[in-house]
Amino acid sequence: MAFPSYALFYFPDSDIVKVDSTDIILREHRRAEYQVSSREQLRCEEGYIEVRLRSRGRHGQTKILAAKILLLGDVYKDLVIKRDAFKRGEDIWKTTAEKGKKAPEAIKVLQNLLYNFTVLP
Repeated sequence: MAFPSYALFYFPDSDIVKVDSTDIILREHRRAEYQVSSREQLRCEEGYIEVRLRSRGRHGQTKILAAKILLLGDVYKDLVIKRDAFKRGEDIWKTTAEKGKKAPEAIKVLQNLLYNFTVLP
């Protein structure tokens, strides 16, 4: 299985939450086991990875920063939505775990309606 394309990063020194490509993760840290599974783990000293970011002020130069991976994914937009939810204080890990377990009731009702319209003569 390929490593996901994007990640939601937390930079503790500046308290920034950012979605970026997983290409910025240093090779020795490119493992899913570094992903955080709860907000409490952000305060823990373990689980940091090193990422290489381009410097804004100096063209072509990079700097290495400590970060934690909040979530991994292949869809950039989904991670941006999770980032915004994290900033609002929501539990992004709980909603990720629940996602896909069962369709919401409204979707089931719509599916039944569509089925009934296609079956009727």
